[in-house]
Amino acid sequence: MPATLAAGLTGDLEISGENLEISSDGRATLENAVLTHRESDARATASRATKTDKPGGVSDLDLSGTVRIEVRGAVLDATSAVMVFRNQELISVQVRGSQAQFSHQPEGSSRRIEGRADAIDYDAASGKVQFSGNTFYAFTDGSASGSVDVATYDINEGSVAGDRGSGVLQLNRARERVPPPRTPDRESAQ
Repeated sequence: MPATLAAGLTGDLEISGENLEISSDGRATLENAVLTHRESDARATASRATKTDKPGGVSDLDLSGTVRIEVRGAVLDATSAVMVFRNQELISVQVRGSQAQFSHQPEGSSRRIEGRADAIDYDAASGKVQFSGNTFYAFTDGSASGSVDVATYDINEGSVAGDRGSGVLQLNRARERVPPPRTPDRESAQ
């Protein structure tokens, strides 16, 4: 029988699932969990979800198994994730897994960006998604792609910035911006 986890999660945040367990330390666990958060337009599904309340109105939602998180038109797939809420406001999402995956199609764009990395961190306030560890990203139309150690995607702007000065990909343009050429050394300049 489906159970709804309502204690401490009322209003805009709702979690439902099966086999509700509440531990002696107050953690609540559900299987086949579905989370909806109306304020941030976020939805998450996971094989298992554990909610832990912390001081200051903070709640961690540990997701494991097959995890899918949808927020602001972006999709994150992984084997584990932690969603952090403060007073029911989505603060951040940390996604981990053997090559966690991400995709997003900015509003008004015909192209989608897809990426994968060992870790993906989403900051709800800034709209920034940081990929780290064996990062790969590409536009689905094949116009551009990159492999870097660290990249940051801006959901608001639809742009990707990679590490080591590798440039910025702008979704609204089919070109890659690269840093300007360096100034030659005095000895080789004429």
